[in-house]
Amino acid sequence: MPSEENSIPAFAREAVLILESILSNVHREKMTLINRVNQGELFILKILHSRQEPTRPSELSASLKSSTARISNLLRALEKKGQIFRQVEPEDRRNVSVTITEEGSRRIQEEVGYMRQQLGLVFTAMGAEECQAFLELSSLFSELVKTHMEEVNLSPFL
Repeated sequence: MPSEENSIPAFAREAVLILESILSNVHREKMTLINRVNQGELFILKILHSRQEPTRPSELSASLKSSTARISNLLRALEKKGQIFRQVEPEDRRNVSVTITEEGSRRIQEEVGYMRQQLGLVFTAMGAEECQAFLELSSLFSELVKTHMEEVNLSPFL
C-alpha cells in the first residue's frame, strides 16, 4: 500500500472516512437488505434464472469471480433448500450441471421484487433531482474505481 496519503487532498481523505463509516458495522443494520445480496446465493440464482439452461459450476465461478470452493458451498446450501438441482452430465460423468428449480425461481423473483420496492421507496424519499444526481455520481464513482483501482476489496470495511 503506497504511503502517499499526504498527496491526497483533505476532501478526498474525508470522503474515504465517510465511505468507510457508511460501509462499517455502525450502519450495517440499516443496510440489511443490501447485505443479504452479498451472501452469494442470490447472485447464483439470478444467473441461473436469467440463463434458463444448465450451467456448470466453473461458469458460475468465472461469472462471479469467486473460488470454485465458495461456489460449491453455495450450491450445496441452495440444493438443500431445493432451489437448484445438480446433475452429472451423462456424456462426461466428470461434469456437473446446475439448474434452477421452481422454488429457486420463486425466491429470486421475490427477493428482486422486494429489493426493487425498497430501493424505490428510498429513491422516492430522495426526490427526483437528488436521485438523478446520486445515479450520475454513482456511475462516475464506479467508472473511476474501474480506472484507478486494480481490484477493489471492500471486505475489510464490511
